[in-house]
Amino acid sequence: MYLFYKGKYKLEALKHQQWNFFRLRPNSFPTLRISYLADFVLKSASIFDALFQYKDLKSLLPFFNLDLSSYWEFHYLFDKKSKIRSLHLGDATRNSIIINAILPFCFFYAKQHSNESMMMRVLETFKDLKCEKNKIVRSFIEVGVKGRSAMTSQGLIHLYQNYCIPRNCLNCRVLNQILK
Repeated sequence: MYLFYKGKYKLEALKHQQWNFFRLRPNSFPTLRISYLADFVLKSASIFDALFQYKDLKSLLPFFNLDLSSYWEFHYLFDKKSKIRSLHLGDATRNSIIINAILPFCFFYAKQHSNESMMMRVLETFKDLKCEKNKIVRSFIEVGVKGRSAMTSQGLIHLYQNYCIPRNCLNCRVLNQILK
């Protein structure tokens, strides 16, 4: 099948030098991510039906019970053995995918179809999920802004991108609250 699509779309294989492993933890290596993606595609033939009829987070969690093949139990890279490792997708990675890809997709779909109840269910799920742990959120927490949920962390990331990066500090309500 790959050869068919390679010819049809004139695909070119990535060169070894194009793979980025720098500053990544081994569990985040692209080789493992591709394997997780393959398992996700294999197991999720009906995921779009579930996304288009989003009810709650529990209905999506089974799609993220991803396992790597036994080859990856002893490998992070192709043809290079390593010590034994877990073959399951971690909770933090799963939540990150749900927060940054799945829920925004569901919200977008609901908005396009004027489905107010689905939009509210997605927003409630953002409130129910734990706050993301990343550099941006930690920097806000260090100055006293509390991260309570995924909705808060998404808001903080939005503030960072729209106020902190362009140095638009004087128009930021959070900074004004901190300065009071």
